Amino acid sequence: MTTVGFTGSRLGMTKKQVYELRKYLKKLQPKVFLHGACVGCDEQAVMDLSQQEVVPWIVAYPGVSRARGESHHRSKIAITLSNEVMPEAGYFTRNKFIVSRADIVVGVTNFLRYEEPEWGTGGGTWQTLQFAAQVKKPHVIVWVDGEVEERNFTT
Repeated sequence: MTTVGFTGSRLGMTKKQVYELRKYLKKLQPKVFLHGACVGCDEQAVMDLSQQEVVPWIVAYPGVSRARGESHHRSKIAITLSNEVMPEAGYFTRNKFIVSRADIVVGVTNFLRYEEPEWGTGGGTWQTLQFAAQVKKPHVIVWVDGEVEERNFTT
């Protein structure tokens, strides 16, 4: 069974990213799709998945700012289209949950490959991808220009 953990920018995906993500997920054929229930990429990915011929079990992991007690980036659409909604957790904790429960992590970023942020910077998407790298979890980056890069895959 393949479980995909997903992370992406609140700014949403470009047309090229939507196309490449759809193609990559079709290749993976995930049974379970975990996401952070945010506006932007999470919402787009869940909407797209829910319209595919074979729909995985979709699980939302809503995040909340522990400092402010807010969830202002939450997507009602992504939650409604999910089969299961987990209890909310702080963003950092939520991101670690997604990585730890996934077989592979797919991240959609609003950066070009040569603009990759330094370790410890770049927001929640990068935090999630960096945690996947730290625990040597296979992960995929879909760059803003649609380029797809696989990391930590064993041959």
